[in-house]
Amino acid sequence: MVVGICDDEIIVRESLEKYVSELLGTAKCVQFSSGDEILHYYLCPDKPEIDILLLDLAMAETDGMVVAETIQAKIKEKEQSVRLTKPLIIFVTGIQDRMAEAFNVNAFDYIVKPINKDKFKNTVLSAAEEIKRIDLLPNSCREENHITIKNGGTTFSLNEEDIVCIESVGRKVVIHALGRKIEIYGKIGEWEQNLGDTFFRVHKSYLVNMKHVKKYTRGDITMASGQQALLSKYRYNDFVQSYMNYIADRES
Repeated sequence: MVVGICDDEIIVRESLEKYVSELLGTAKCVQFSSGDEILHYYLCPDKPEIDILLLDLAMAETDGMVVAETIQAKIKEKEQSVRLTKPLIIFVTGIQDRMAEAFNVNAFDYIVKPINKDKFKNTVLSAAEEIKRIDLLPNSCREENHITIKNGGTTFSLNEEDIVCIESVGRKVVIHALGRKIEIYGKIGEWEQNLGDTFFRVHKSYLVNMKHVKKYTRGDITMASGQQALLSKYRYNDFVQSYMNYIADRES
């Protein structure tokens, strides 16, 4: 396993390498002092693949968020799933208020300095287990239409097409999929940003997959599974237009 450590302070890099070596004795650590260094390494096809990337945010010139966004863009260019493609990015930073941005680029976790060693241990060991699972997946499961969902202590892959709709309930989202219902903590807006074009936000509390729409009225939508979703009067016209476009594209 290869662990990348990117921070512009050498004392931080050395400390992180020491922590990683204690947790993952056989892992090879590769240090980078800037965002440009890690991107040069990542974009070079002859370099060993990085499994886990410990990434600082506040760095001169190319900061950590730019690094993460560049890696995400390259993965998407290959039509692969960001959630099932290495490296798994763990932000290790002194900045507390950019966590939402971190999860928009599908970061595995976000650790705030000064580092809590128990938090670091749990995160790194979880990431290492996730890497083992990813390595066992067939290539077809790494395509863009597959997503990874963490539910409690369980992590599994779900085909995006099988998601019927997503409902926001308090601090949780409920994923209504074919044959299953999954409740996890999160915001429906994050799912709206990351799912494909067949998904439409029909209400502040509902995101539907147009593939599974059976019928609709001015106030609600009935999915093929029987699940009901509210349809906002303010989004009715936009939804109808998008749904008609979806039907036309499917039949062409």
